[in-house]
Amino acid sequence: MNFYIVILGAGGNIGTARAASSPKDGYTILITSSSFVVNPSLHAKVPYDPIDDFSPISIAAASPNILVVNPKEPVRTVIDLVEAINKAPEHYSFASAGVGTTPHLSGELFNCRQD
Repeated sequence: MNFYIVILGAGGNIGTARAASSPKDGYTILITSSSFVVNPSLHAKVPYDPIDDFSPISIAAASPNILVVNPKEPVRTVIDLVEAINKAPEHYSFASAGVGTTPHLSGELFNCRQD
């Protein structure tokens, strides 16, 4: 049995492509992250088709995104955070697991907010 865990490598594209090109004999299992469905919207071409190249089996785990701030900040709600950012935008930044990850995309969406 071939077993690929896609965590790193071109946002998961390398391992996913390898699993997609494996024989369709039931001996290859791919466990992947949200990059599996996010990457086709971020890259002009990915080396796999998320619909046609795979058959879903199960959701093995869930990893929701959360918004957190340093407890020393006087911020307790999202409204507080937006007000603080608007007052001193140079004081704030955000971190994520990497470009194209769902935490990164969530941060960018937050950054695009309409005031």
